[in-house]
Amino acid sequence: MRTRRDVGLAEFALLYGAQELYLAERISPSTTIHVALIRQMHKDWLGSLYPWAGSFRTANVSKGGFAWPPAHRVPDLMSELERNTLSKLTPCSAGTVEQVARSLAIVHGELLLVHPFREGNGRIARWVADLMAAQAGFKPLAYRFAKNGSGARPARYLAGVNRAYVCDYAALSDFFADALMAASAEREGESPWPRPRIPS
Repeated sequence: MRTRRDVGLAEFALLYGAQELYLAERISPSTTIHVALIRQMHKDWLGSLYPWAGSFRTANVSKGGFAWPPAHRVPDLMSELERNTLSKLTPCSAGTVEQVARSLAIVHGELLLVHPFREGNGRIARWVADLMAAQAGFKPLAYRFAKNGSGARPARYLAGVNRAYVCDYAALSDFFADALMAASAEREGESPWPRPRIPS
């Protein structure tokens, strides 16, 4: 039987591989991110572990007294997200750090509010943010959640997400702006797009 730690390590390794594949082969600066693509990303990441990967959740979920939208509303809400947000903000256009960060914050907050999957919603949303950042010419974001064991950055991120749930994107935009600039400083000179893989 796999332990919780084993599962977590497997999920991490699979996510890293899927992210690399998408940057190398599946996504370009001109790709519009849509619901079917997000579902496929989830399936490509977790499909070898869970039969429900890529499927919308069928159970209601809540945490700490907060309830996400009921499961039966998820398909319609994801369609609205595609029509009202993804189609307008992706592909993510080049712009200032502040402009790009705001686009990331809007998509991120709206996607997390729907909470479409049984597991992995935060990681999928951050993956989408990384892809959008790459489309705009930035490196994948430096979230630094575990840096020096500090809880300040994840707390700031979660506070921004909570504000985004009520369409106040300022705090999350500021967080993403800092993460974009930190990534650029850490990976100066690198392209956000890796070289395409050579088929074996």
